[in-house]
Amino acid sequence: MALIGTGETRLGKAAGLLTHEHPGQSGLLRLVNGRDAFAARVRLADIAERSLDVQYYIWQNDLTGTLLLNALRRAADRGVRVRLLLDDNGTRGLDDVIAALVARPNIEDRLLIRYRTERSRNALERGSSTRLA
Repeated sequence: MALIGTGETRLGKAAGLLTHEHPGQSGLLRLVNGRDAFAARVRLADIAERSLDVQYYIWQNDLTGTLLLNALRRAADRGVRVRLLLDDNGTRGLDDVIAALVARPNIEDRLLIRYRTERSRNALERGSSTRLA
């Protein structure tokens, strides 16, 4: 579902100013430091107003994984649509955490399943929308 009216959000207004100043160009900010990249992800989740699309190959149950999950929860609690695409191969040990997260309003997940395993059957049973690669 495409979102309309994104130019009215804080992020949309900021991007609109930049695109107006640089017509026909695109932009990129390279974040070479892992801490800066992580901080940018959490900050974007904290200021999101409409939608977040988050995609990860590896998500661990560690400090950074927990902090980012909390940021996604806060966004969903504010009414932001959160869509999470995770690779089944890179989320070992997180089935219960992910199930609790996607049981909340405004959060949906897609689990990329490469191999049919007990974990993938459990994901299907918990209601994850699944795509097979």
